Amino acid sequence: VFAHYRGLAFPNLEAEARDDLAWHGLVLRVPWVFADESRYTVSPREDLLWNNRPMSRFRIAGTTPSGDARGGAADQFELWCDPDTNEPRLLLITPADPAARPCRVRFLEFQSFGNARLPLRRLLESREGSRLLEIELADVAVEQTYGPRYFAAPAK
Repeated sequence: VFAHYRGLAFPNLEAEARDDLAWHGLVLRVPWVFADESRYTVSPREDLLWNNRPMSRFRIAGTTPSGDARGGAADQFELWCDPDTNEPRLLLITPADPAARPCRVRFLEFQSFGNARLPLRRLLESREGSRLLEIELADVAVEQTYGPRYFAAPAK
């Protein structure tokens, strides 16, 4: 967030970068980021149809710390998953900030790493479908593996 060039410090851009870094971190860590109960409340799984295809939906509400400037408003999410594998397919995001536009993230090209499957591509799109950002995993190193019970689909 800052740099030195020939011994001179450039201005610190932490405040400007904080929201962007948090946003990209959220997109990269879905769905595991929602396991943080101090930051998110996840409603029970719902089995529904999305475009005539069976899907599972999880409604997720972000929590805000007391005294937050947003007055208790929190980001809202809908995570749509494959009903058999529980792999995320689509994340709909409705920001708490009225100036921010709702968007969606599509998860594509899953590949196994160790005993977990990860989407290699994540497309951030406007709700109208225009592409805003594409994140592609080019190199993944597995440093630790966990048993299958950690990745089992939740009970229906």
